[in-house]
Amino acid sequence: MNNKGYILYVLSFLPTYVWGEINELLKRGVKIKILMLGNSPRSLMWEKISGLNEESDSFVNRKIVIKYIIDTRELNGIKDYNKIAETLSQIFVDEPVSRVHVHFAKKEAHIGLRLAKILGVPFSVSTHSNDIFVPQNKDELTYLLNESQLIFSISGFSKKCVESYLKNNTNRVKALHLGINLNKMPSRIKAKRSFFSIYATASGLAEPKGLQYLILACEILKTKGITFKCTIVGSDPDGKVLNKLKEQIKTHDLSGQINLPGVLPSRELLEQIASCDVFILPCAQASDGTMDGIPISLLEAMGTGVPVISTSISGIPEVISNGENGLLVTSKDPVAIADALIYILEHPVESEKMGNCAQHTIKNNFNVEDYAYQLLKYWGMNSL
Repeated sequence: MNNKGYILYVLSFLPTYVWGEINELLKRGVKIKILMLGNSPRSLMWEKISGLNEESDSFVNRKIVIKYIIDTRELNGIKDYNKIAETLSQIFVDEPVSRVHVHFAKKEAHIGLRLAKILGVPFSVSTHSNDIFVPQNKDELTYLLNESQLIFSISGFSKKCVESYLKNNTNRVKALHLGINLNKMPSRIKAKRSFFSIYATASGLAEPKGLQYLILACEILKTKGITFKCTIVGSDPDGKVLNKLKEQIKTHDLSGQINLPGVLPSRELLEQIASCDVFILPCAQASDGTMDGIPISLLEAMGTGVPVISTSISGIPEVISNGENGLLVTSKDPVAIADALIYILEHPVESEKMGNCAQHTIKNNFNVEDYAYQLLKYWGMNSL
């Protein structure tokens, strides 16, 4: 492919893992522009988390972002996607675009696919979790995946799901674990506290994060007389889920034990996680079938060397080996969650060993340098 042009990312928001991916590619000399569709509350929330344009050592900044204000929720069907793509193509028709890449097989991916066809360049999409596990429109997803020249999935588990939509040539699907930048991970310095410190990060506080079960597990800890503080970081854009969790915490009389600070910048949050006793994300399959793939917050926590707890669903067992680099418990089981937390509390030496092992797992298998290398190889740009 033409290495002289730039990769055009089509996104509706910029999560930390995509920010890290783009930053690593830019560092390697890859030319990139980001077409940001809309200016939604979700996009603004992630801008705060990612710290766009705030880090002096970052290659990602607003100069490479092209904003096109549109509410993608109002788009309905292939005709609408085509119309938007045709309008957008006028911006890029004389630009040296060499590839269009999109994260999430949703409406922005349909726009990106059509835009790539108009510009006559390759198209690739990175699928994640709910975009393929419980699609908003199965027929549209099937069309998108079958028209895509290259499809990435973030786990072997999700790869099988993607392949089930394809009519032929499943070789187009590549399992590519997300990577994080360990150089930006704060050092593990376990703080001395008079209480057991628990952290959970869930950007949207959605049902698949299993936070309601964590709250019930905290109630068990309280009944056992354990002194602890649990911090659950994150918020939904309109705050409705955040308020619902606050009510649950109040109902179970846990306001003195559980703190909900809302959204925090990624760097500040990771520093707090690096000093806590345990990170937990008790993922669960939601009532509508949605679930996480491999949560980036789990990878980031493991990267700091903190002991971690999660559940054995979706792609999570591809990261955590129970008892070696973390603990896996049954999902939707507050008793099992509480037991795992108590194990971490009562076995500090073994727990820190698991944390060290977790950090090695991320370094060897989930680092952004290897991820970027693989991405470029599949794009035919591995000479960079």
